[in-house]
Amino acid sequence: MSWIATTYLGAVQLRKEAVEQWSRPFYEAFCAGCWLLHFTEDTLYWVSKPPVFVERVDGSRRLHREDGPALESDVENLYFWHGVLVPAFVVTRPEWITMVHIRNEENAEVRRVMIERMGWDKFCAEAQMKLIHVDELHTWFPNIPVSETVDAGARLVTHYREGSERAELLEAEGLFDFEDRPLRFVRLTDPSTGREYTIRVRHDHTRCYEAVGWTFGVSETDYKRGKYLRQGDVFLKPLSGGPLQQQHS
Repeated sequence: MSWIATTYLGAVQLRKEAVEQWSRPFYEAFCAGCWLLHFTEDTLYWVSKPPVFVERVDGSRRLHREDGPALESDVENLYFWHGVLVPAFVVTRPEWITMVHIRNEENAEVRRVMIERMGWDKFCAEAQMKLIHVDELHTWFPNIPVSETVDAGARLVTHYREGSERAELLEAEGLFDFEDRPLRFVRLTDPSTGREYTIRVRHDHTRCYEAVGWTFGVSETDYKRGKYLRQGDVFLKPLSGGPLQQQHS
């Protein structure tokens, strides 16, 4: 309807009266809330504009709602979790999520949301998670939040503080890859925010920061020296004998 409605605006500008006559009802219907039309041989169906629920992230908007559909439509309600399209129960009934759902889900982002909504403790229990290795990284970390006055990809970290990041290398005996190898994860605790997050690593990693360094394409030694610590879309390099300075990737 939004596309057809613009025909009326062009007809008015060009003084095409014949086009105005048929396009004006479309324009008025769109302004009144009609979003979509569907014709059959004997019936015309119309759908109203869908209400949407969003969250603001770095000055932009993404679909998100914690207690219902992020897009309410007469055709189909759509559910989003921080911008990721997910099945309805992932939002409204997270207690229904099982390892079967996670194992059968092909989309990596949806799997990640399922694990988040299921809860890490329950996921570890049902995935039969086994602890392989524990380590800690002691270094300088950027204080968050960073400056909000510049674009997300070019933000400046203005302050650093010493901190410790705890890492756990875990193997899920109840989840397997396409070659029937148990999946391995590294669970990290962000020293700036206290927030825990999980990254998927290779099945043959045996040390926490060997695995984390691999995700950045560097060795465990280089990562633990602080040469390639990453915050957001910015890589950070250490000043000699002091805290980190920013280097854009």
